[in-house]
Amino acid sequence: ASMAWTWRCARLARLEPADASAPALDAVLRRTRGALRAGVKLNLAGMALTLLSAEQVVGTLLAKALAAGPVWGLGAPGAGSAAAVQAFTAIDLYVIQANTNSLAAHFVSLLAGLALLARSDKW
Repeated sequence: ASMAWTWRCARLARLEPADASAPALDAVLRRTRGALRAGVKLNLAGMALTLLSAEQVVGTLLAKALAAGPVWGLGAPGAGSAAAVQAFTAIDLYVIQANTNSLAAHFVSLLAGLALLARSDKW
């Protein structure tokens, strides 16, 4: 949804008239500012959901680690260490990476939207 909203903001930017004396400039700027505000809210909601899912993923991995049995020392072979290593699969790491990428994308989009909103007062 954030990508579609960013595309909408790019289309709104193309609608802006080239000269600043155009009477339609105020209407276009109002729509653009409104779209930027909605985009910031959308990215905040996306970040909140991504953080919530990150907590769920960490909880699931913690449950897998606890179910594998005790591991003595920091990576030292001990009772249950082989089971703990086998409890985590490659898909677990891919899920964590995808969640982190989604969080970073929302953060960058949020920063861009806030920067544009801060500059919109100068338009």
